[in-house]
Amino acid sequence: MVLAMRVCRALGVSIVDDNFLTMLKELERTEALPRPVLDSFHQVRMAGNKAAHNLSQDSGHALETVQSAFDLARWWVLFSTGNLTGVPADFKPTQPGTTPSPQYEVEQLEKLHAIAQTLVAENEALRQQQAALTDEVRASAAAVFKAKAAEAADALQFNEEQTRTRLINTMLLAAGWDVTDRDQVGQEVPLYIQGTPTGTGRADYVLYDDDHTALAVIEAKRTAENPLKGRK
Repeated sequence: MVLAMRVCRALGVSIVDDNFLTMLKELERTEALPRPVLDSFHQVRMAGNKAAHNLSQDSGHALETVQSAFDLARWWVLFSTGNLTGVPADFKPTQPGTTPSPQYEVEQLEKLHAIAQTLVAENEALRQQQAALTDEVRASAAAVFKAKAAEAADALQFNEEQTRTRLINTMLLAAGWDVTDRDQVGQEVPLYIQGTPTGTGRADYVLYDDDHTALAVIEAKRTAENPLKGRK
């Protein structure tokens, strides 16, 4: 969330509170962030909500979320500094030596809250400065930000398909589906499709009931694609 606030600050997007979803909606409205970056933010937000409400999640999904945060951090460092000096090139999970105490976790949350409050105040001052600028100047600054953001994402080879898959997995988990249980959620499922040269195809996801009857088919399309294309 703090990183999203820093992105808002860099774009001059107003932050009225520290609501993560509100910030991401405002960032999406600017159309300045590459889609894989925005999807990674959403995936981290949803996984965080799930953890905060003590809903179970498998360790594999937890690692995916940490990797999304890692990818976002590398993207921001490259965007804001122009280099990745001292930043690890690859995500390497490690086992913690000890489990953090509840007191330690509370202290860390309090520090993050203090940082968030500072950023909200700084953002308000920046918003007032932005209001004094002409539309042309604001548009030019937004265009520069968008170009730099895309350049950083491309340099790090942000994978839209991978980030989209992480986001969909998180959404399914939040809705109560176990994406690791193939009796509940099938992935890359072969299908018979009329009107195609081969008569066959694959569904990205198929959701099953207790009798293994298909309830829904989910097609993960690029954001630039027409959603109706998934029906074909």
